[in-house]
Amino acid sequence: MNKKFLPLLLLVAIAATVVVSGALYTMLFTVSNSGGATTDEIVFFPISGQSLSSGGFIQSDTLDAVIANGDQSVPSQLPSLQLAMENAVADDGGATTDELTEANNATVDDMTLLPATPVVDDAYLFGGDWPFRILTLTTSTAGVGVWTITWEYWNGSAYVALTNVDDRTSGFTVSGIRTVSFNLPTDWVENLVQGRTAYHIQGRVSDFTSIVTQPLGQQAFWETGSWIIHVASIGQNEQVQYEGAFGGPDIVSGHQFFPGEDGYTAVDDATLELGSTYLLRIVAFIHADGADPSREIVNKTGAIRIHNPSSGTIRVTLNGSTDIDVTSVTDGEYTIDVFDDGVNTTLSIFGVGSASDSSVTIADNGAEWEFGTEGAVSYFDSISIGFPVQDVDDTTAEWDAGTLVDTDGVADAGNGHLELLSEGEWDGSGFETPIGWSEIERSSQDVGWEDDCTVTGSNTCFEGNFFRGETPPIQTTFSSLYQQFTASSGEAWSIQGQCQTDILVPGSPGPNFELGVEFLDSGLSSLADNRSPETCGINVWNSMTLQNQIAPATTAFVRLSLWMTSQAISSRDRDVWWDAIVGCQCTSTPSWPAASGNSIVNPSFESTHTSTGTRVSPAFNVTSVTDVIQTSILWNETTAAGETVSVEFSTNAGVDYTAVTNGGSIPDVNTGDDLSGASDYHSRVTFTGSGAGTPEIDNLNVTVLGAGGDGGRWAPQEFIGLTLSDLSGNDNTLTASYPVRQISSIAPVVGALTSTGNVEVTEIGIGVPEVVGEATGGETLIIITETGANLPLGDLWIALADFSDIPVQVFWMTAILFFAVLTGMALVSATGSLAAGAFGMGFALLVATGIGTGLIPQWILIFYIIAAIGALVWSRTQSPAG
Repeated sequence: MNKKFLPLLLLVAIAATVVVSGALYTMLFTVSNSGGATTDEIVFFPISGQSLSSGGFIQSDTLDAVIANGDQSVPSQLPSLQLAMENAVADDGGATTDELTEANNATVDDMTLLPATPVVDDAYLFGGDWPFRILTLTTSTAGVGVWTITWEYWNGSAYVALTNVDDRTSGFTVSGIRTVSFNLPTDWVENLVQGRTAYHIQGRVSDFTSIVTQPLGQQAFWETGSWIIHVASIGQNEQVQYEGAFGGPDIVSGHQFFPGEDGYTAVDDATLELGSTYLLRIVAFIHADGADPSREIVNKTGAIRIHNPSSGTIRVTLNGSTDIDVTSVTDGEYTIDVFDDGVNTTLSIFGVGSASDSSVTIADNGAEWEFGTEGAVSYFDSISIGFPVQDVDDTTAEWDAGTLVDTDGVADAGNGHLELLSEGEWDGSGFETPIGWSEIERSSQDVGWEDDCTVTGSNTCFEGNFFRGETPPIQTTFSSLYQQFTASSGEAWSIQGQCQTDILVPGSPGPNFELGVEFLDSGLSSLADNRSPETCGINVWNSMTLQNQIAPATTAFVRLSLWMTSQAISSRDRDVWWDAIVGCQCTSTPSWPAASGNSIVNPSFESTHTSTGTRVSPAFNVTSVTDVIQTSILWNETTAAGETVSVEFSTNAGVDYTAVTNGGSIPDVNTGDDLSGASDYHSRVTFTGSGAGTPEIDNLNVTVLGAGGDGGRWAPQEFIGLTLSDLSGNDNTLTASYPVRQISSIAPVVGALTSTGNVEVTEIGIGVPEVVGEATGGETLIIITETGANLPLGDLWIALADFSDIPVQVFWMTAILFFAVLTGMALVSATGSLAAGAFGMGFALLVATGIGTGLIPQWILIFYIIAAIGALVWSRTQSPAG
């Protein structure tokens, strides 16, 4: 199975700088908050996607549309187009008839909107897959009679009235394509009707007097009628305004999608099986504060799961058993990577940190993929599963030594920059704290423990680099940091290192600092506790060693320890620095530093107490990529005041380097490039230290993506629908769910669509279309739902519109006016009568008002008649007397 070159969208922050100056239309989106300050709000703005599309204001790929706050895009989900009904049922006195087929085809008069003899409570039910705000109904035979239709929705126990209803069918008494719109309910619940579960509304007869003609329908559609916008924060009694920009050149590369409780799902497919080398990337706003076991950012049962087991923790679980955690995560926008290079599996949350474990081959099973269920995600920017060409520099072996090779310069660290405070970290049971790298929390200390495996085999060595331990609160008590490993009777274990301190305590009992090799049984009872009695020097490094310690009978574990005496002088605490620690299952420890490259758990490197330092990565070969789709460079860094981490990249084997931005692309590599003859690529990192701190970088990930291959990628370039297209070319579509509008003190209002002046003829020709929802938007003169497909020469108008970005309506109305003038001229030429010519032009316009859906409104005839009469009167007054 070919697992290469999947196109992925790589972003660190979802909001991006956008240029809207070329847009053809703008619209204001205003949100007001009458309640308390709030964050992470999902706001539903009433607007018709079908009107925006059919009017030609947004093209089909939707990349010419954005919601912006200044020059920054705002995460948002487009409304849907018209969608086929999920259910349609005629209710005649409680006897229901399934009319779903009838509602979804274009057969005239096959929908019985009301019985031949209606009574109160007869109804017609329309069901959508999701909560929706606009129903579009084609009434082929308008009803004639006296009755009242009340529009209602199911709230879980009863049908109750919708609010702010605008029924342009006038209770099924107006023929043609008309809409029913309403405010989106906050307590709308799916219910089962005629064997189908859907979100139902019903037009119910609430009062009946008489009927002359039974109303019959031809076709019905529903659309969400809402543009969803993520409001990051809004204060009490605050108003925030966004600008929608539409039309013209592309503004964005994609949109966001907001999952409902059921998330987005993809069926199992061979192209989505991860195996042992892969990259799974999620770009999303995730919820990590608090804990909810049901929250699943990603889940493929029994294979891979990204979830929120505890507050502030994001975990990836592999094959149902191997857990990798990243902590200190708060609610926010992140790029989350799970990648496996065949050596390590790493969970990286860019901007927070990363953690790793040994490579795990993911189970190949038939479970479907689930994304963003149960409120785990506010919105996705993109989801990517693939097998790209990438260089992940996350181990010591993956970096060549740069200008800093001494221990005071660059240190190879485990699980990020690990630091300990005396308070809370040392003060544990017996003052012993295990230093499993993933368990040590970050703190404000300057230096900390790092690990570096230098012995092949069982991954049992580590190095502690510059541990700075401050005295615990109890005096004259030994404290230790240790790393615990499994061990067996007869094994030899050794440890060596260097230490120094800033003060010694004269006459203090026993050694001040020690190395230790302690053997324990299966119950963690000590069998032998071996110590090295050497004393650290004052401000000078002193070597220590404890070699060839043999495990006694019944040994199950060994602890390699660093000890210090916790004694204070007055209010002054004592500091100790340990360096060049090497521990291993061996008769004699190797010298340090030594070549490393063995099964290191998520190492990074850092500049420690130095002014500057540089590391250069090994060569990255990209010659297998012959058609570049996208490139990216991502990394995690930690810096304090006065410290920097800068990354540069070379595409000519290290001759020249160019600075890059986190989340940016590789310089001078463009879409469509053939890299088969490219030189080796290199990354170069330069640290600038403050003299006391430790700037750090971790998991620098360089990705080059080409055409073709397995996997899937989803990032909307379309109006939202029941499914989301796979941009990888593998046709692994996602099935969508839709969020439910929440009860909130936030009120959204959409302004009128106006021309920017870039295409003045558009606004002059068609006025302001009704794209704002009828529930909250103001009345306008024209309703535009005609796409052009039903017009004479429709293919021509659609082609012209697609080519020029000018709406279909402009071409159609220009053609009608031209046709009307030609008709008038022909009649004048044939009859010699201006009156006949005026009549011909008026008749042509009258015919045009019946074509399309309100493209030429009938009120235009009023202006024409007035103008024609004026012209005739003027022509008579100019004629010679006689």
